[in-house]
Amino acid sequence: QESGAVVCLDMATGQPAWENTELRRRWTAIVYGPEIYVLGVDGTLAGYDEHTGALRWQREAPVDSMLADGGRVVCASRDGLAAYRARTGEELWTFRAPPGEDPAILALQGNVIVAISGGILRRLDAATGRVVLSQDIGIDDIQAVACEESRIHLRTVNQCYVTLDSNG
Repeated sequence: QESGAVVCLDMATGQPAWENTELRRRWTAIVYGPEIYVLGVDGTLAGYDEHTGALRWQREAPVDSMLADGGRVVCASRDGLAAYRARTGEELWTFRAPPGEDPAILALQGNVIVAISGGILRRLDAATGRVVLSQDIGIDDIQAVACEESRIHLRTVNQCYVTLDSNG
């Protein structure tokens, strides 16, 4: 749209359901359930209602990447990981990365978060942030990951595929 607004279209009619000019100044968005989660270039994390485009909550959060699942928004930054309640933005837990590590969230499925930093694979309990597995896999150029109940599948930037037992 010429105004630079973000416009939500009604799938049945193709007509605009709502528009929000505030969202255009944001950086990255995820739609999950009844919310839109947005990382701002100004260091904010915000939750918007997907039906109205209205701001539900906003907080300061130095975030580089995020994923949403199970009522949580989990974010990675140079400091570590943090989880927020999806409906309110309330902080649930934080995981501080060891000095010199720069964690990235690679997958979030149910109660498992997989994070890679400097070749260390960590599986965290998504409800508490407690590390349940920490393993040096010797691979630090991970590009993609998928989780299933008992396996973690990794792909490197060189297109090598690795499957690990997610239980350690």
